[in-house]
This record gives sequence, structure tokens and C-alpha cells, in this order.
Amino acid sequence: MKLKIILYLFVILGIFTISCDEKNEVVFEPTATLIWTGDYDIDGCGFFIEIDSVLYKPENEGIIPPAFKIERNLSVTIQYIDLFYEIETDCTLETYPPKANAIKLTSMDLNEELN
Repeated sequence: MKLKIILYLFVILGIFTISCDEKNEVVFEPTATLIWTGDYDIDGCGFFIEIDSVLYKPENEGIIPPAFKIERNLSVTIQYIDLFYEIETDCTLETYPPKANAIKLTSMDLNEELN
């Protein structure tokens, strides 16, 4: 009976260890730039986020408020999870890549007014 309990504890510990992947940390970035490239329906590429001259594509960009869809870049503070893979951007604009680093946004605050 003790052997079964010990094996059960090892299995639980193994599952817990596997699920605690260091790559899935929430990252805080106070100086990100939110870029709106236009609606997908009219040949735009949606939102990109630039951090230290690197473009990222939020896989959950639908959570970004529609009020942020303006023609100028916005300074934002974000929290995100780096997904450590690239996603296709469905972008036909030459200035944006067909693939970008994928992130998952967990929060976003404006660092400026929307005027």
C-alpha cells in the first residue's frame, strides 16, 4: 500500500513539474508600441506590437479595444506571454512580415491619450 502511495506522489510531482514550464512567464513591458495596420477585410494586417525593434503578433488581438484602431502608433504598457513560435500574419503589405513572433496579451494600458 505504501508503494502505491509513493508511486502516486511521484506521478503527481511529475505532472506538476512538466506543467511548470519557465517559458510561459508573464512578461511586463512598459515601452511597447501598438501598431494598427488596418482590417483584414480590406488588406490590412490587424495589430502588431513592437518591442525593441522586434515585431510581435498577438494571437489574441481580438481583446484589443476597437478604439485603438487608429492610424498612428500608440505607446502602451503590456503584459504578455511569449509563445516562442512564429505565427502567420495573413499580411499582404510589403512593410510587414508574413510571419511574426507570437505573443498572448494578458493586459494593456495606454501611455498616452487617444486624441
